[in-house]
Amino acid sequence: MPARSTTPFFARLIASRLYAARRAQGLTQTAVAQAAGVRTATVCQAENNPAHMQLETLAKIAAVLHLTVTAQATDETTAAAIANPRISAQSPHKPD
Repeated sequence: MPARSTTPFFARLIASRLYAARRAQGLTQTAVAQAAGVRTATVCQAENNPAHMQLETLAKIAAVLHLTVTAQATDETTAAAIANPRISAQSPHKPD
């Protein structure tokens, strides 16, 4: 029986989307880190286990990859809303 991951589902989902976007764009972790103003180790953490990262840091990395991190308020409990984060390949909002 495979070992059960201790990383929450939503964190694994975000990590896989960040990794896939970076690879699809042909970028290194170092290049993303420099563009986001964070350390390379931070990008590595975001791609492997972002569960305890600051949302602002994840948003910086996502923006470099032309992704947005959004949360949608629902009538469900906070736990249910957190369990369904959305990260998409939409361009970040640019002010007029």
